[in-house]
Amino acid sequence: MGKQKTYSWEFKLQMVHLLKKGVHNVSQISRDYHVTRSLLYAWIRMYQERGEAAFVPNRAIQNAPEVERPQNEQEQVAYLERLCGQQALELDLLRSEVDLLKKAWHQLPSNSDMLCLSGCGS
Repeated sequence: MGKQKTYSWEFKLQMVHLLKKGVHNVSQISRDYHVTRSLLYAWIRMYQERGEAAFVPNRAIQNAPEVERPQNEQEQVAYLERLCGQQALELDLLRSEVDLLKKAWHQLPSNSDMLCLSGCGS
């Protein structure tokens, strides 16, 4: 396994600001800056929850949100059931989006119709 790369807080903030501007999408930034998309999404989520304090040293710890921890087994089970339900809804939504994208993809003209390399029409 390779060594895990560490990114500075300035770099993380810069990536989030690029995404926030809407000029580049996650895939473009992932390719251009060699950062996984899942890591970019995690940084976006952190930024949405805590703003710049999520990345800036000291402020990230001081402004950390309080996390409600289940007190007993029943609360833990209820928490996990809610979490599973939320993830099931998210999965259904993502599956429906994938289906829509597949339908749209199949409606696009084929590459051979769009692009003609040398030798076409001869």
